[in-house]
Amino acid sequence: MTALFKAMEFQLKTERLDLSMWEESDSVWMRKLIGERGVDMPTLDAVRSKLIEMRKRAGENGISLLTIRRRDEGDFIGYCGLIIGRSTLEEPEIAYELFRSA
Repeated sequence: MTALFKAMEFQLKTERLDLSMWEESDSVWMRKLIGERGVDMPTLDAVRSKLIEMRKRAGENGISLLTIRRRDEGDFIGYCGLIIGRSTLEEPEIAYELFRSA
């Protein structure tokens, strides 16, 4: 993690939403979300590996994508957060993706 900023919160709650760090069990719905893009769906193992790597990188650099869950319904509707993307850790990008049904 850089000394330029404090690590982001990895768990946030609002009146309607819970945002939190990825769990391996999130690979099932993440795979479905990827499928909505119209591309080949990766295997569950591939998605699970990516989520494990994402958690590891979050601990190292202090930023991550977080799952979004509706509190009342308890369902996952997507993810949002900060990524390095095409820039650097000092200039992270905002990223998000929601299920069409959300």
